[in-house]
Amino acid sequence: MKKAGKIVALLLCVCCILGILTLQAKAEEEDNISVTEMNQVMTVVADCEATEFPDSDSAGITSYSAGASVWVVGETDDGWYKVSYQGKEGYIRKEFVGGLQVETEDKKMVELNEAGLDAEIEAVEAEGKMVVEEVERQRGEAKRSRVWTIVIVALVIGIFVTGIISTVNSGKNKKKKK
Repeated sequence: MKKAGKIVALLLCVCCILGILTLQAKAEEEDNISVTEMNQVMTVVADCEATEFPDSDSAGITSYSAGASVWVVGETDDGWYKVSYQGKEGYIRKEFVGGLQVETEDKKMVELNEAGLDAEIEAVEAEGKMVVEEVERQRGEAKRSRVWTIVIVALVIGIFVTGIISTVNSGKNKKKKK
């Protein structure tokens, strides 16, 4: 019975370590992508799908309809924009994204530089709203990261304490049998 407990504790340790290594490998893979920072609002010009990595074969994570505004975080060297929209980050080919478009009084979509002052103010307000959403999303992610770090540390400590206690108890049991 005690061997089973030790085996379970060992398996839990291995699972925790493998989970941490997997997260680090994914972070390293993402870090290898060179992205030039942009931080601006742009408009999707055709229906498209954002992928997990800047590669056409990469898994799709969300889709965008033509006319949707997206927060462009940066640009890669090989023709992709890194975008953030409603808490999801992904990559879209450059040809699917254009300059910020706004709707004029006659319900026509035009580039921001062709629109009047009212449309420009609306666009700036929309951009400000997206910036606030992005900052709040990043704060939430940081908070979740801290919580998970505490949980993992607590689990590892609990596993070690359990191992120490079971070792001490088995030593006491051996002494009693003698």
